[in-house]
Amino acid sequence: MSSIYNKLKSILLSEKEIDFNIVNNYLKEDYKETIDIIFKIFYDSISTCTYDEINIILYNIEEIIDNQSTEYYKIINNKVREINYKLSKLNINTIEFKNIKLTLIDLNRKMKLKEEKENNFNKYNFYSHIIFKEKNIEAVKVLIKYENDILKVVDQNENNIFYNILEHFLNNNEENDIEYFYDVIIIFLHSLEEKILKDKNIYLEKLSKHKNKKYVKEIMNRIKDYGKIDSGDLERKYHITTKIHDEVMKELTTFKFEIKGRKLINSNFITIDDKEAMCLDDAISLSQNKDGSYNFYVGITDIPSLIPYKSKTFYDALSKIETIYLIDKNIDLYHPCISNKLCSLLPYIPKNVIIYKYLVDPSFNLDTNSLEIIKGVIEVNHRLTYDDVDKGDNIDQDTIKMLEKISLITSILKGRNSGKEKYRKVESLIKKVNYHPSTFADKSISANIVQESMLLVNSTVPKYFSERGFIYTYRNQKIHNKNVADKVFSEMVKTYDGNIPDKEYQKMVNILSYSYLNAYYSIENLGHEGLCYNYYSHSSSAARRFIDSFNQYLTYLQLFEGLKSDKEYYELENTASEIVDYINDKKRENLKFQNEYNYLYSKGKILERRK
Repeated sequence: MSSIYNKLKSILLSEKEIDFNIVNNYLKEDYKETIDIIFKIFYDSISTCTYDEINIILYNIEEIIDNQSTEYYKIINNKVREINYKLSKLNINTIEFKNIKLTLIDLNRKMKLKEEKENNFNKYNFYSHIIFKEKNIEAVKVLIKYENDILKVVDQNENNIFYNILEHFLNNNEENDIEYFYDVIIIFLHSLEEKILKDKNIYLEKLSKHKNKKYVKEIMNRIKDYGKIDSGDLERKYHITTKIHDEVMKELTTFKFEIKGRKLINSNFITIDDKEAMCLDDAISLSQNKDGSYNFYVGITDIPSLIPYKSKTFYDALSKIETIYLIDKNIDLYHPCISNKLCSLLPYIPKNVIIYKYLVDPSFNLDTNSLEIIKGVIEVNHRLTYDDVDKGDNIDQDTIKMLEKISLITSILKGRNSGKEKYRKVESLIKKVNYHPSTFADKSISANIVQESMLLVNSTVPKYFSERGFIYTYRNQKIHNKNVADKVFSEMVKTYDGNIPDKEYQKMVNILSYSYLNAYYSIENLGHEGLCYNYYSHSSSAARRFIDSFNQYLTYLQLFEGLKSDKEYYELENTASEIVDYINDKKRENLKFQNEYNYLYSKGKILERRK
């Protein structure tokens, strides 16, 4: 101990440059003890050394501390405060002594400044890595939501992260990067609008030098906070089409259902949907065979039987890809005349459908390998609501008995794949936070019947096509960071009853969103991990999603009509590949539009489209 004391004292009293190797070796061996010795030398010097010697010791202590990592500053800070307290007890009132105390106080201030600077540097590097290196838009959303001081953290030039995002946006010529940084800017404006507007002149000055660049004028208007945004302008930016073109309207008058070559399925078909629903695009029925087995039918409205392949209406729907659900309205995939009338499975009117027929044994076990796909015609007998089915209201006895049997079938189907229930629960947790319209909002009998019937079609039809070497489009999904996602989900399910703080709950939801909501379309099947299906597609909502319609066209071209040559097969494969690539990109664009429209509408900033 005395040898270390004497060695360090000679270093601290030296007017030469400190040998940090010797000091660091002592610190490595026992950091706290070495710091204690250094400050004991200083304290002892008050009574044993001259004023000049004390100042040399203090100067060298500052050099040693400046050479330390800020992770050790708590130890040093506590020691400085302890020594300050001891000095105050000495009752020395000379000017020299007061200057020594001020120097010691200033040492704490310098440590704090260095720590803040290093923390700022580390934070900025962290923000910069996520935004400029990873370029993960979901991670950016989480970052902004939980880093409250994100605009206070600056780089070495004193510019905050938003300023530098504008810099990257303005000086980038890569189309994908321009789109990405534009999206990041919009996220910042949505989440930090008031904070950004405080320094709007700085940002506007920067933007004004690039007025001709894509999106710059729009961003400037947002930052200027003009207040109102024309819905038509917003639609044009995201290539959203609400107008029905004249050529499409003309074509509508020529459409006629072709019933030649179709099989009439004379069974008790019902639809189950919301009371207000007009687009009834699926129906179910169950009929008993003489041997006690059953035929279970799922009928999906048949778009290709009305709309010719590669017609103007076909391409108009492809340009939209789906019905978009907004807070105050919907933007339909097909003209309402098609989705709500011609193709809607309204009662007592013969309608063309693609029938998916399954064999069910007397114990209500459905054989998924028994699938038969039929070009059919049906007439719906009953239009039921979810409440009608759950309460048994306004339903005849024969239909009630049929529904009881269908409920048993779908309950058994549900039990066969309990893994998908977790995915549903995850989606439910996410939907509680994010605006997302859902037909199925509960665990009722009616909801389970509809869900399981649609999942049955979506999981068996792609398998049917794959096994026969036909082209089909698949909905693939893999769970990212599964162990982390499972842990977060388990914690939420186990503890959430209002006890998780809102901020923490939202953070957990975002982790689940990133892990689970990453499904995409492909002509290559990789399975849907979340739903625990080896094959999965979207085939059950042909009037609301174009991919479902397109799968119906693939059914016609390959199964009902048949391709005539290898050339036709490869041309169709190429077309399918291009369509799924387009739909994957367009879905992201539609989601951006939906989120931005709903945000602006909720803020009262959406104007009706200009005439």
